[in-house]
Amino acid sequence: MVLGDSMMNTQGTGRVSRHFPWKIFLSSCLLLLILEPISALNSNRTCPESRVPSFHAEVGRAPRNVSVQLRNRNLTVEQFSNGNVTICRFYQLCRTSTGRTFVIKDSKVPSVSCRSAWFPVENRSAAVKARFVDHDLFLGGITKERTVIRFHMPHLLDDLIPVIAAHEVLIAASRGELAHLAGFTWEASEEKDQIKFRSTRERGNGVDGLVLMEERFGRLERTSLWGLSLLNAIGLRAEPEESFLGPQTTCFRSGITSFVSQMDPGPVQPLLTKILPYALRNVSRDPVPFRCGCEARILIIDREPAPRSTSRGPRKIVNLDALESKLHSLELCGAKPVVEVVRFGSESFENQVRIMQRANVVVSIHGAELANVVFVRPGSLVVELRPFAYRSSLFERLSRFFSLEYVALESAPDPDSMEPCMKIGSDPIGVLDPNQKRLMTLLREASRKSSARLQFPINLASSEPTEIRRARLCSRYQALWVDPDQIATHILTHTSQNCDCQAEIRSPIESWHILKGLGRWLGPWAPSILP
Repeated sequence: MVLGDSMMNTQGTGRVSRHFPWKIFLSSCLLLLILEPISALNSNRTCPESRVPSFHAEVGRAPRNVSVQLRNRNLTVEQFSNGNVTICRFYQLCRTSTGRTFVIKDSKVPSVSCRSAWFPVENRSAAVKARFVDHDLFLGGITKERTVIRFHMPHLLDDLIPVIAAHEVLIAASRGELAHLAGFTWEASEEKDQIKFRSTRERGNGVDGLVLMEERFGRLERTSLWGLSLLNAIGLRAEPEESFLGPQTTCFRSGITSFVSQMDPGPVQPLLTKILPYALRNVSRDPVPFRCGCEARILIIDREPAPRSTSRGPRKIVNLDALESKLHSLELCGAKPVVEVVRFGSESFENQVRIMQRANVVVSIHGAELANVVFVRPGSLVVELRPFAYRSSLFERLSRFFSLEYVALESAPDPDSMEPCMKIGSDPIGVLDPNQKRLMTLLREASRKSSARLQFPINLASSEPTEIRRARLCSRYQALWVDPDQIATHILTHTSQNCDCQAEIRSPIESWHILKGLGRWLGPWAPSILP
C-alpha cells in the first residue's frame, strides 16, 4: 500500500482512512534518529590543517628587507605614540665606558626628553675621541631605560617585547605605514628649536637595530640563544655589552626607548599583535579553532630531569604518565585529542615555534620554556603548572597580552627537593639556619595536610626575603605532582565554551521532540504512543 492510497476517501463518505503505514513511518523515524547526528557530523567535518607553514630564522642573519637610510639627519628627537605605547628616538646618542649617556648636538638646549626618558645635550667636542657606529641602539625597558637587555627567556615581556614593538613601529614609519599612531619631531639647533607634527603617512628614517645584552649571557646559553634567535629573525642585531662597547665612548646614529603599559594589556595587545605577527615570516596569528569531530591538539611541555644533586631538584612532572593517560581519555568537541609531550631543551628555535603554532591547549611546567606562549595562536588555553607556593604572574601577563586563556595550578609541596638546595647556600654549608628550618617545617606540614596548603603564608616567588636565604631560588626546583583530573576539568570547560558541536549536531533527544511534534501535526493518523 502506498501513502497516497491510505489517504483516499472510503465509500465516498468524505472520512479519512485510519489505515496508515505505521511500520514504514516509524522505521523511517528511527533511521532519522540514528543517521541525522552522523550526517551532521560528517557534513561539518572540515578540519583545519595540522601542518604549519615552514619558517626559518637563521641566527646571525636578518632575513627581512628593512631600510636603513637616514632621510632626515637634522632631527634631535622623534616620538610615536597612541596613548598606550610611546616610542622615542634620540638622534646621535652616545654612551661612555662609565655608563653615562648623552646626546651630541650644537644647540643651546641643555637637555632633551621624551616621555620619562631624559638625556643631557653636549656639543660635538665631547665626542671628539668617540667611536661612531652606524647602528641604532635600542635601550628597551618598561618602567625605566636600560642599555642592557636581559636575554633569559622569562624576561621577554619586560625587555624584548618593548624592543620588538619599537623596532616594528620604526620600520612601519620608514615605509609611511603608521596611520594609527601620532608622530612628533623635535629639531634643536643654534638657529631654531621647534616641535612639529610629523605625518606618519610620509616615509621616515630607516633603522639598523642593535641591542646590547648582558655580558654573562654572551656565552649563548640555551635560553640566551632563544632570545637571540628571535631578534635575528625579525632583523635585530645583538651583542654582549662590554665586549662591544670597550673602554671608550661609543656614539650611535640614534638611541630608542620604548614604553608600553603593562597595567592594562587590553589596549596594548592590538598594537603588539599587529606589529608582532610576527615580523617572523609564516607565523600565524589566526586562531586554531575547535572543529566538531576534529582532533584537538594538547601540548604538554615538560623538562629533562636535572641530575639530582645538592643544588638542584628534579623540576619535572613526576606523574606525567597519569596526566597523559587522563588527557588521552578525554573527548573534546566530538573527537579524541592528540596529546604530545615535548621537551624543548634540545629543540631548535624554529621547531619550538612550529610546535606551539599547532596547539589548541598548552599544559606546561613553570619555566623558561613557557615564554614560547607568544607563538600560541589567540584563543588557545594555557595551563601553567607552578611549583608549590611559587605564585608568579609573569606568564599570566604574557598570556593575557597575546589573547590567550590562562589558568595557573599549583603542584603538591616537595620539601625533599628543596632542602638540599637550601643547604648548599647555608652558613655553615649543610646546616639550615632557623628561618630556613621554619620554612621547611611549614612545607612538610603542607605536604601532609591540605588545609595547611590553602593557608600557606609565604609566596616564594616574591622578592627574595632576607630572612629566608635561597627560598625563591630553591622553590623552583620542586618536582611537580599534579592533579590530572583538575587539569582535565579546565580543558573540558574551555573546550565546551569554544566547540561548535552543539550548534551543528542535533542530539537523539532533540530529534525525539521533533518526532513528537510531527505526531501532533499528523492528528488523526497519530497512534497513542505519540501523544
